[in-house]
Amino acid sequence: MSHEEYMWRCIYLASMANGGVGINPNVGAVIVHNDVIIGEGYHQQYGGPHAEINAINSVSKENLWKLSEATLYVTLEPCNHFGLTPPCCDRILKEKMPHVVVGCEDPNPKMAGSSLKKLQNNGVHVTKGVLQKECQSLIHPFRVNITEKRPFVTLKFAQSKDFYFGYSHEQVWLSNAYSKIWSHQLRSRNHAILIGTQTALIDNPSLTNRLYSGKSPLRVVIDKDNQIPITHQLLNDEEPLLTINQKHRAGLKPQKEQWTMEVNLIKLLARLYEEKKVGRMIVEGGAMTIKSFIENGLWDQAAVVNTSKELRTGIESPQIKGVLKSQMNLGNDHLTFINKIFC
Repeated sequence: MSHEEYMWRCIYLASMANGGVGINPNVGAVIVHNDVIIGEGYHQQYGGPHAEINAINSVSKENLWKLSEATLYVTLEPCNHFGLTPPCCDRILKEKMPHVVVGCEDPNPKMAGSSLKKLQNNGVHVTKGVLQKECQSLIHPFRVNITEKRPFVTLKFAQSKDFYFGYSHEQVWLSNAYSKIWSHQLRSRNHAILIGTQTALIDNPSLTNRLYSGKSPLRVVIDKDNQIPITHQLLNDEEPLLTINQKHRAGLKPQKEQWTMEVNLIKLLARLYEEKKVGRMIVEGGAMTIKSFIENGLWDQAAVVNTSKELRTGIESPQIKGVLKSQMNLGNDHLTFINKIFC
């Protein structure tokens, strides 16, 4: 098999983590000896062992001697600094692995190719840039986290066939049951979900993940004037909620945290990343909230559910300008993913 084929296996493994790695990148690794995979692994959870370590630990006892003759394939450059776990580079050198094939370099300034130099300086043959574009796409959220110090933001909304977002003063459901299940899957892969006041008032949503396996994201609602009734689901249920307001609101349940601050999206995203470790966030509405993120350039991906229903009037859909990344059909709904910057 070729370098590319083994790297595709690494990419597949990395994708299995979904959003479980927190603000860390999704990474997959494969260990090959004489064209036979003897170990593989991926970074499974935030604070846990990295992909390379899981791959090494998966090698059977009878195959451990092969590590000194094996090739390690990994989607992202191995780390060489102490964080929540020891440096992966040190373990690679300890096992005397002679060849490391890397998909892409780490965008983290602490790394930026330095570990590859360390490996080379210690006699390891390094091949880099194998499926580089695909491996960079895999860590797109992590690169945004590291370089912009904010969550990777996905704008998610459904629009009618005639490009309306909905009505101004009443709830309208555009997408089908398949799209609803997909929407909950998306929630399971993100760390937070954000809406504005009008969506909370009109739709009275719960914003939890009820239709797919995995955790619910942290719910964040911008309610600067404390307009949402205390009886609405977000404030009345037992699930965690973070409200953003300009004046502290008394009488909320203990699970309902408040940040009383100026509603500035740049500052809010920075704080969510720094204090709540939110690496991936969905912005689900309403139209004005989504437009604010677009106007401030604070989005990375849009997930648009194009439906077959016609409204003929209402709130016009936000205009998304970017690069089409992927698309698929969900029954009679058509889902498109658009990247702000191609990755």
